[in-house]
Amino acid sequence: MRESDYRRLFNSIDSGFCVIEMIYDAGGKPVDYRFLEVNPAFERQTGIRDATSKTMRQHVPDHEQHWFDTYARIAETGEAVRFVNEAKPLMGGWYEVYAFRVDGPGSRRVAILFNDITERVRAAEALKDADRRKDEFLATLAHELRNPLAAIHSALDVLHLIRDGAPEQRMARDVIGRQVELLMRLVDDLLDVGRVTFGKIQLRREPLDLRTVLEDALGMTKPLLHEAGHRISVRLPPAPVRVQGDPIRLSQVISNLLNNAARYTPHPGEITVEAGSAGEEAFIAVQDNGIGIPGEMLSRVFEPFVQGGQPAGALPAGLGIGLSLAKRLVELHGGTVRAESEGPGKGSRFEVRLPAANAAALRRRLLLVDDNVDAAAAQAALLRMHGHEVETAHSGEEALKRASEFCPEVVLLDLGMPDMDGFEVARRLRSTPEGRDAVLIAQTGWSQQQDRERTAAAGFDAHLAKPVELHALMEQLARSRAPARRGCARRP
Repeated sequence: MRESDYRRLFNSIDSGFCVIEMIYDAGGKPVDYRFLEVNPAFERQTGIRDATSKTMRQHVPDHEQHWFDTYARIAETGEAVRFVNEAKPLMGGWYEVYAFRVDGPGSRRVAILFNDITERVRAAEALKDADRRKDEFLATLAHELRNPLAAIHSALDVLHLIRDGAPEQRMARDVIGRQVELLMRLVDDLLDVGRVTFGKIQLRREPLDLRTVLEDALGMTKPLLHEAGHRISVRLPPAPVRVQGDPIRLSQVISNLLNNAARYTPHPGEITVEAGSAGEEAFIAVQDNGIGIPGEMLSRVFEPFVQGGQPAGALPAGLGIGLSLAKRLVELHGGTVRAESEGPGKGSRFEVRLPAANAAALRRRLLLVDDNVDAAAAQAALLRMHGHEVETAHSGEEALKRASEFCPEVVLLDLGMPDMDGFEVARRLRSTPEGRDAVLIAQTGWSQQQDRERTAAAGFDAHLAKPVELHALMEQLARSRAPARRGCARRP
């Protein structure tokens, strides 16, 4: 390229462009750089005038060190880099930068092509801030609404206790009762949307049969379905549909899908609910013969506050957050939810799919070690009710003997036993074929950070504080894989 052509291109581009030479201190640390060449757009993008032959520190004494480090690394390695970063002392801006070394190894010169993207970054931050403030407002609103609702609910309970045979009074009480329940559900959904958004929902996973969850959800939505006059068909397989999940949250998901079907199906409608397994997934589907979903709306039905047209004779629409909340809760379970419809007037189908958990995968062989006989017996009974095979021991020596006979997959180990503490039991178990690969879970009243660090150092896989909550233990068991039983032969 001729010099005149290069110069014309150099001067005409809108992006800022400069060539710099790195400057190092006596110890080899990059401390500055000198501008060798700049284009006209450089000044517009940075606000720096007469840059050529001067250093960055001369123009901007408090320029951040990370810029010098980045350009020095490019000069030293010869590796071109594209990045976005902030230069606070330089017009308070954000820059999108592409930088590369000029000439070969040993060169200290770097060419920099850049654009000021401050407005774009600030606009994105403003959108995030507005979204955050919206979510905070909704969460606050929901919280504040609960107080007057609680008072109305209590007053309604008082009215129910007053004996009065007037049919008008009974009708008024029933209307108030239904509307208060509806308001409370809306408030709960608002609160949950806020909790999900801010990561404050913690699932309490345990082994579940989706058939039971579905029945619970039907019980929750029965008043609404009855009010709408819809006919409900339920199709359940004869065998359990097993998943690992939070029963309350999954029931909430199905309830929200049923509420949606009830609201967008004209009276009297047909709603079908089914559950089953398909390969490595379990599913629950809710289908209606309601108003359907236009094709352009299918991708938006799970967005917050999106509502379809309300059919004549149907129940009033909600806030448009039920489906959004259902989707978020399903995704927290590692599942998916989708909507299907052949179009307006042809009904809708919503299907939830979750990772299936077969009985063998959920069943664990457990050794429960605790010198408190009653506590061990009660916890063992609870674990057996959840399908696990459980043996108990009440001392360290007994635990080692039972482990050699029972070959446990998981050992729940109390730490404070009198004859041999749990740390010593764990150490000895780890030296045996039957305990080398077993999952060791400490159960103890000590729950400070230093206690957890000590159990981790002793080879425990998990640390649960007493009294151990069932959901925490079930979740831990669900996360632990059945260990390989190398060298462990269970004795009859």
